[in-house]
Amino acid sequence: MNTREIADACGLPLETCRRYLRVFAEFCPSKKIGRQRIYDDDVVMTVMMIRDGYTAGKPGDLIKDELSLRMSQIIDVAVSPQGSDDRAPLLPVEILEGLAHLSETVGDLQAHIGELDKKMSAQNKEIAAQRELVERLRHEVEMKTKSISWSEKLRGLLWPFSR
Repeated sequence: MNTREIADACGLPLETCRRYLRVFAEFCPSKKIGRQRIYDDDVVMTVMMIRDGYTAGKPGDLIKDELSLRMSQIIDVAVSPQGSDDRAPLLPVEILEGLAHLSETVGDLQAHIGELDKKMSAQNKEIAAQRELVERLRHEVEMKTKSISWSEKLRGLLWPFSR
């Protein structure tokens, strides 16, 4: 990705994105091709974290500390040194179980989101029907109001005094 693509993806002005990439260059690795810098797609998330940090009023040093902490938590998967066919990552069982549970949770959340979308769609249809009813009733009231003649209006006003 180039700088403009990152800026667009993050919803930032181009100059702001350039400044973030320059100030936080150690967290935004790039390759220079000709006169243009090319960044990995992961840099978008880093720039979004920087943007959110500044939006929250955090100073640049605190944002750098948070990015350093985030980068240190990335799991570097080790591979079997023999190079054999059993190249499974050497991760603790707890992490593997957590990852399995995480994918179950993601599936449950996606199903729940689907149910909520259906409910919201039904509610939006009901709201539209109620708005249509209100407009129809408003139109009927307007038509009935116009149909009352001036004499009927005057008689209605004078009725209490006609006795």
